[in-house]
Amino acid sequence: MPQDGTHLDMILSLYDDKTEMPEASCLAPITISSTEWSPEAFIENAPHSDESFLSGLELHLRKHASFYILHGHRIVNGAYPNCSQLISSDVISGRSSVDLVNVDFVAMGIEDYLNINLGGKAEIEDLDEGSLPIVSTSEFNN
Repeated sequence: MPQDGTHLDMILSLYDDKTEMPEASCLAPITISSTEWSPEAFIENAPHSDESFLSGLELHLRKHASFYILHGHRIVNGAYPNCSQLISSDVISGRSSVDLVNVDFVAMGIEDYLNINLGGKAEIEDLDEGSLPIVSTSEFNN
């Protein structure tokens, strides 16, 4: 069903033309015996600029913070009945406090800053203790 903002026409065109595009399409042989079928295992990430990375990070943090502001009372089970007194107006401000005026931006790939490894079937709890942080999904936050 067509919807505003959809990339379906572009994806179908790339598929018909057998064209690869980072974050959109990839040509890869997948058979019934392939160990991985998820698109993320094959489709390359597009390079991102520092500015788009920081903007995306700030958006993610704002969404995360808004979740806690909206549902925080459920998380603490009413332990803080006067929760509104704990929230600074800066937290809910619509203005960004990130200053990018004196920042030199260059193209970057997330792989330049992080080691990206696709997970396997092991649960985080089953992994050996190490010095590297793990970023993963959970049943509460994907």
